[in-house]
Amino acid sequence: MMLAKVFESHLMQMTILKDAISHSYKLDADVLLLRKNEKNFLTRLSWDELKKFETNATVLVSDAEYLRSLLADQPQLSESLLKIHESLTSYKKNFEKVCDCYAKIGLDYDHGLRGKVKNGFLKIDSFVWNLENHDPSVRVKLHDYQYALMKLSLTEKNFFLRPSLKYLERYKAYLQNFLDDLDEDDFLPEGDKQIFYDLIADYANNFKNLAEMMIDLDHSPNSPLITLSQSAHEIENLVHHVSAKIVDEIITSERGARTYSMLIMLCFSFGIFSIALIPFLLLMFGQSQPMLLLDER
Repeated sequence: MMLAKVFESHLMQMTILKDAISHSYKLDADVLLLRKNEKNFLTRLSWDELKKFETNATVLVSDAEYLRSLLADQPQLSESLLKIHESLTSYKKNFEKVCDCYAKIGLDYDHGLRGKVKNGFLKIDSFVWNLENHDPSVRVKLHDYQYALMKLSLTEKNFFLRPSLKYLERYKAYLQNFLDDLDEDDFLPEGDKQIFYDLIADYANNFKNLAEMMIDLDHSPNSPLITLSQSAHEIENLVHHVSAKIVDEIITSERGARTYSMLIMLCFSFGIFSIALIPFLLLMFGQSQPMLLLDER
């Protein structure tokens, strides 16, 4: 009877563990969705992906809490599930930091530093065209400035496509040449020259800030992208660890169930053998009694 109760307890534990392993695989799917939202944001730069990330993170927390309730009698697994919650909190914070960085850079060319760089260049271009229309005699002399502006713009676009120090240094060299030419210019009135300086300085400072932020984001060892990747791998490893531990528990329980099954079968067989042996023993002892009586006579 006692063995039967133990066997029943093992069967219940097996049922719980099999339910738990299916939910642990759901945690894997939840984490994959978070990684998908992360990659989609980095490629599409859309705030919708941040909203989806937050929604899927809530689902992951809910699934982890349910799994923790199933494994309440498994202290090590419950502790690992708590670590998943902590790791998710860290992952969310790091993802939000990356989103903030891209918001400052600009999710498109009309916002953030990208928008400022674009507007700065358009102001310079408009200023040059206004000078040409105001005084046609300086049109030929302004061609050199237009060519220098085109070189700055081309270097800027190349940097956006492949952020690297090479293009930033090239931009700085072109800018210095542009400023040297402007400083040596003797046909622009001082008022127009000062406006030109101010417009160039504003445009260049915004681009330098943008370039430094993008380089830091892509190449710095302390980049938020690196921290984000590390926290993502951490939560993936924790979820895989939980699934592996549940599988180990299932294997251990199955071995225990087989052991108790064998014990129950042995006890049952022994009981059947004992019941079958009783008539034989009674018959044997029943035949030996008359023989004793004959000896006495």
